[in-house]
Amino acid sequence: KTRAASLGILSYILENSNDIVNIINQTFESIITNMIYDNWWEIHANLIILCCNLLSRFNYRHPIAIKVYETLNNLLNDPNRDLCPKVIKIGLYYLSSVIEDDN
Repeated sequence: KTRAASLGILSYILENSNDIVNIINQTFESIITNMIYDNWWEIHANLIILCCNLLSRFNYRHPIAIKVYETLNNLLNDPNRDLCPKVIKIGLYYLSSVIEDDN
């Protein structure tokens, strides 16, 4: 539960501070992506929120974007994972706010 709460706090800080973006860029792959394999739905939900907050800060050309998209793909499209309906709802809600239009 502490990890889920820490992701929530990190996501909140990301929404409200520009200083944290560089730190997340440096630690995203080594720390955050390892949480994908956790069994707690709360961690999955907070990872999705964090990824969506990151995507709202930059576009798909940003160096960390590929890792963010891979994390989201691993969380939401793994056929071996039994997704909690809460995670799906949270994912759809937050992803809908960061979908880019090519026009």
